[in-house]
Amino acid sequence: MAWWSFDTEWSLAQRIVDYIHHTLPAALLTAPAGVVSANKITRTIEHACALALQAQQGKRIGYLGKVALLYRLRARLADFGYPESFIRIATEALLVELSRRRTGAPAKTQ
Repeated sequence: MAWWSFDTEWSLAQRIVDYIHHTLPAALLTAPAGVVSANKITRTIEHACALALQAQQGKRIGYLGKVALLYRLRARLADFGYPESFIRIATEALLVELSRRRTGAPAKTQ
């Protein structure tokens, strides 16, 4: 494995996209309003974030790893035809979840 390899992050992004595509196909989001509930979208994104957090248990994803993960996630979701608004929300939620402190210690304030 090369030092700058992002294979782990890319495979995680693919697993997340596979889950989203299986649970919430892009056709449902591009269909007329009322086809899919906001709760279903929220649960799908929350579970996708949980997949990423579960993967982060063994080895924390660093800054460049997060960039690679989010880049690949955006590209794969776009390939499947998801609307840009959904892609933006999903990647932002994933970034927030991966960046949160999990130690229970309060964040440093200035």
